[in-house]
Amino acid sequence: MAVGILEFADGLALTFDCGMWTEHRQLLEIVGSEGRIDIPHAFTVGDEEDASYTVTIRGQSRLEGREDKTDPYAMEVDDLAKAVFGIQPQRFTPEDAVQGMRVLEAALASAREHRRISLK
Repeated sequence: MAVGILEFADGLALTFDCGMWTEHRQLLEIVGSEGRIDIPHAFTVGDEEDASYTVTIRGQSRLEGREDKTDPYAMEVDDLAKAVFGIQPQRFTPEDAVQGMRVLEAALASAREHRRISLK
C-alpha cells in the first residue's frame, strides 16, 4: 500500500493512494478551484454504467459518459506488440515508460529516506 504527493512546477499537485491488499476500487478524482470530476471506474470500463463520470462546477453536478471504452491493458499489449515489430507505439512511448520509472524510483527513495525527492 502506498500514499504519496507529486508536486509539479506549475503549482499543481497530485495526491494518490493505492494498494494491492485493499478493497477493490479505481476512483479518480480531479479537483480544481471551482469544481471536480469524479470517475469511479477510471482504469477499466465494463458497461455503460462503468463509463459514466460526474462533473461538478460550483456545486452543480451533471452525469457524463465516456465514448472511449478501450481497455487500457489491451492498449499496453498492443503497443508492446508494435514495439516488438519495430512500429512506433501510438499511445505509450519508451520515454513515457522511463519517466514513469523515474517517478516510481523517487517515490520509493522518498519512503525509504523519509524526505522529499526532486526530479529535474
